[in-house]
Amino acid sequence: MKILICVRRLDAGGAEMLECRLAKNLAQMGHEVHLAGQYGYHTFDTPEVSSRWLTSGVAAVHWLRGGGGHRALRAAYRLRNLVREYSIEMVLTSNVGLDGIAWLARCMGGSFAHIIGHHEYYLPKDFRFWQFLLWRKAVRSSDKSYAITDFVRNNIVDICGIKNNVCSTVLNSIDLSKEIPARDASWMQSEFGIGKSERVLVFVGRIVHNKGCDMLIKHLGPHLKRWNARLLLVGSHYMDSVNYAFYESLMKLIDAQNDPELINLVGHRSDVNRIIANADVLVHFARHEGFGLVLAEALVAGIPVVATDVGGISEILKESPCLPVPLFRPSDFVEKVEYWLRPSLSSKKTLMKAAHIAEKRYSDTRRTKEIEGILKRGLKSWYGNTV
Repeated sequence: MKILICVRRLDAGGAEMLECRLAKNLAQMGHEVHLAGQYGYHTFDTPEVSSRWLTSGVAAVHWLRGGGGHRALRAAYRLRNLVREYSIEMVLTSNVGLDGIAWLARCMGGSFAHIIGHHEYYLPKDFRFWQFLLWRKAVRSSDKSYAITDFVRNNIVDICGIKNNVCSTVLNSIDLSKEIPARDASWMQSEFGIGKSERVLVFVGRIVHNKGCDMLIKHLGPHLKRWNARLLLVGSHYMDSVNYAFYESLMKLIDAQNDPELINLVGHRSDVNRIIANADVLVHFARHEGFGLVLAEALVAGIPVVATDVGGISEILKESPCLPVPLFRPSDFVEKVEYWLRPSLSSKKTLMKAAHIAEKRYSDTRRTKEIEGILKRGLKSWYGNTV
């Protein structure tokens, strides 16, 4: 198969890295796979970044130079031309903007099967009216699609009005080629000033309202000194007005704690897997979450997870001893954290068993094979519709 996988950027992002690794793995299985960045290489990516994927087997890397308004039309026109130039049989997109661009490219005469990967769940209020109509049209006209959890799949089926058999569930995967780092208390001490006897609670994710960082500070902050623990919030924050205001409110919330020095906002880190490996508990008080890739990463590393029961989180944790807690019962969240700071021997053994299960459940190999099957069915469906 000749496949073009379109992503927002080539160098970072959970969904983006999943689909870039998918491109690499499909290429290694013998398919001709191209990657396309949604914007120009000067926006996020650079020619140097693309070399990472070219050396792993991807046939070529392109940029659609998209954006809002007329830029989306220009991106659709370029996508149509790429399909014609390289005889692409199918295009895989994985966000709202790219889904619409692929639909527009087919309206411009592009002839290809369109597969959509749904990495998020939505409500109509999340869109402008015209944007929702365009995206729903793109989803309805796609040949096949997949969603990262049953929760997300059911959401897409409901709001877009598509048939259940058009959209499959394919759980996300993590990069198991990276070796899990060993625990290193001296590194944590030198890097973050954490004492060797201190416990470490870690949050990893974007510093935005939906991720619930404020709830972690509010409900865990008062207990940190008693637990002899430190809370690390690892992740970047966006500088638009809404998210910057939230970031400023977090700083004020931290300053208002009795022991603000026990809470560290450490920003973006490239060594997240090393931080997770040195955590005692991964904490995730999300208000909105389609999957929660970091939860799977923690399970594989044998780190206990305390998370809220929203979105698809319960599906991720169901084969582990770390069952999620209701969003509106923060006292249960605190209780679970306290338990995992001093777990029983039997809980530790169950956690290690869950780590072995998670390795198989969240492997790139499993995900690639499942999506390859969807691509083949999508291509067959498209050929049937165009005959």
